[in-house]
Amino acid sequence: MELISDSIAALIVEHFRGHDRQMFVVNAVDTIFRLKEYWPLTVRQVFYQLVAGLIIENSQNRYQSISRLTTKLRRLGILPWECIQDRTRRLTDKRGFEDAGTFLRQQLTGLSATYDRCLVQNQENYVEIFTEKDALAGIIEEVSWIYCVRIVVCKGQISATFLNDYTDRAKEAIRRGQDPVILYFGDLDPSGARMSVTIKNILLNYHNLYVHLDRIALNMNQVEEYQLPQSIDAIKTKDPNYNWYVKQYGDIAVELDALHPKQLQELVKSGLVLYLDIEDMVQQQGIEGKEREKLKRFEQRVLDMAKEEGLLN
Repeated sequence: MELISDSIAALIVEHFRGHDRQMFVVNAVDTIFRLKEYWPLTVRQVFYQLVAGLIIENSQNRYQSISRLTTKLRRLGILPWECIQDRTRRLTDKRGFEDAGTFLRQQLTGLSATYDRCLVQNQENYVEIFTEKDALAGIIEEVSWIYCVRIVVCKGQISATFLNDYTDRAKEAIRRGQDPVILYFGDLDPSGARMSVTIKNILLNYHNLYVHLDRIALNMNQVEEYQLPQSIDAIKTKDPNYNWYVKQYGDIAVELDALHPKQLQELVKSGLVLYLDIEDMVQQQGIEGKEREKLKRFEQRVLDMAKEEGLLN
């Protein structure tokens, strides 16, 4: 509650009737603000954090009510619009620049600061992260980007095209002398648990590619360690993987979204550290710093030339 200002508290009192309802909204808003460093969130993430905090019960009806509540809170100005994301829709960019000078400034200004060297080019392992959760890709990428590691979003059943594209990348890595490694992050349910097995089998049987695949999350020990709430979607007995899954894990399903973002990022980091040589990455960062200095000098020379040509004022 300490994160909620007096003005926000006043809006809650104004628009929500009854002490219990007001306290529920206060707890929901407080939870979202406590996750501010991980914005934008998905409604599903917010829901599971409220369940984990014992603020609401774990049910489909409650999930729908949280979806409606976050919409209302943003329309009232109690929450900022940027705290929640919708990854199911997208906006394309438009073509064109105002003039050549604008183009040059955009391309050159900060050129040295935005340059990043690949820090894993000399690694023994070629690592990629596979996840079935598009909604969590941004949280995972905050860590993987630092380590120069790609993310493949599987979404449902893995795409044959994506696996073929991965095969090309992996075989190119093998030609460079690297061993391909996949770190898998997915739901603990029949489809999510089976997918990591399926990916490895398809790569071996159809692409003649052996890959070391490590299922980093979600695993049963993590469900117990973090006391994660079960999925609001019941396990479907008609799922072709149901019988296999129940023998392995029992009749329980938990979504990756149930992890606190900090917990998820810690798991990503711990997985990457297992397969990457951090000392070599530090050496690559030293080279990166020297290259940025060279780019900075080059950037200034080009800007000076553009002024001479009348492209810049």
